[in-house]
Amino acid sequence: MLVTDDDVERHNPMARTIFTPAELAYLSSQRLGRIATVNAQGNPRVVPTGFAVNENRGTIELGGRDVARTRRAEDIRQNPEVALVIDDIDDPVHWHVRGVSIRGVAALHPAGEQNSLPAPMSQRAWMEITPSSIRSWGLAEEAGENGVPS
Repeated sequence: MLVTDDDVERHNPMARTIFTPAELAYLSSQRLGRIATVNAQGNPRVVPTGFAVNENRGTIELGGRDVARTRRAEDIRQNPEVALVIDDIDDPVHWHVRGVSIRGVAALHPAGEQNSLPAPMSQRAWMEITPSSIRSWGLAEEAGENGVPS
């Protein structure tokens, strides 16, 4: 039996699920991430999405236009396990990349429920990811600790 990084991470009780101060600072400086879902046929899908961190709940909130009617919402209804990556190139000359990778369980919320998203996303249906694993790279606090996510 082949054991993958996903299997190890999913069954690792030591997986980190709380954001560090450096991750929170980085995430608050970014507006766009990419969420990965899997459809009913087992095919992966990756799409850009707006997001905000809900520090009180320790979750990531995702918004956009008609989120509840998207293919990613359909995917989440069938399989709520997702991955979200927020990254950038801080210094293209020296290829200094930084980012945060979050794996977790997503839930859909109807319009009108309170969230941390900026307007106009805050008034629409939205998604929330509860982290089961957080990894980061290239951030001052984590330099050399976590490495590049797999």
